[in-house]
Amino acid sequence: MTGLVIESVALVFFLPPTIAKHMFNPPGPPGLPECSDITENAVTVSWSLPDYDGGSPISGYVVERREMTGKWIRVNKTPVLDLRYRVSGLFEGNTYEFRVFAENIAGISEPSLTSDPIKATRAITKPGPPGNLKLKDWSKSHADICWTKPTRDGGSPILGYVIEAQKSGTAQWDRINKDLVKMCAYRVPGLIEGLEYRLRIRATNKVGDSEPKDEPFNCRINKTNKDCMFVAWDKPESDGGSPITGYYIERKERNSLLWVKANDTVVRSTEYPCAGLIEGLEYTFRVSAINRAGQGKPSKKTDFFTARTPVGKYNWLHIRLE
Repeated sequence: MTGLVIESVALVFFLPPTIAKHMFNPPGPPGLPECSDITENAVTVSWSLPDYDGGSPISGYVVERREMTGKWIRVNKTPVLDLRYRVSGLFEGNTYEFRVFAENIAGISEPSLTSDPIKATRAITKPGPPGNLKLKDWSKSHADICWTKPTRDGGSPILGYVIEAQKSGTAQWDRINKDLVKMCAYRVPGLIEGLEYRLRIRATNKVGDSEPKDEPFNCRINKTNKDCMFVAWDKPESDGGSPITGYYIERKERNSLLWVKANDTVVRSTEYPCAGLIEGLEYTFRVSAINRAGQGKPSKKTDFFTARTPVGKYNWLHIRLE
């Protein structure tokens, strides 16, 4: 009898490989980017949180820009942790669009919607105040003033100027001109003889009015004679920590480089008759305040005035230029 041989057979089953996966998903795209604070070379891009974070906290954002019809370029080297980013390195005059991606531990989102296009241009603000405000001439009912253009136009052309007046003893400033003054000179009408007025100027562009021109200490001529001029001034805003004890007045002829002291003793008031002038010559004046520490810097000089006796009665219009 032949022996029966039974061999065992091993069955081997092959399972498909297991791929390690996060328990989370990439987040949804951030909200539509919005652009603000645009300048000629930078812009601030902001966005809102994604509606879905993929089950894991958002770890940061990637911002991209492109010029119109150009390629998308990443602008931040490391993920942005905030919901806004200041994009720099733009070129003035070029137009840009932006989009944003969100990241979490599982990966990066689809891009957000594309922002509205923006043009890199200078930011437009209100202009600076006009400069060098001066009283050129006056009568018993008007004052002629002039000034220079602001050093800053705010990125937009100066459209004109606003003149304001304040009567002594009141806090109210009244606009004098209905329409914008286009030139840097104006005749202020309707003044009342014997009253003191303060005048100030604002420059205007398409954004709005500037701060007023402020000259806190504007020496001035109240009246003239053939050999005497009455100089008046306003007290300085700061006394340097010690009360003002008086003033020194200086005069200078147009064709001279030398300033000459007009008063031998300290003047206690804010008006002084500068005598000893030569009829027909033109003079300018400046005033310095004095306290216990010494003599301060002089005021801005006045315009040049001719020593002559005016026709008719003296005009006592007191004008303070702000």
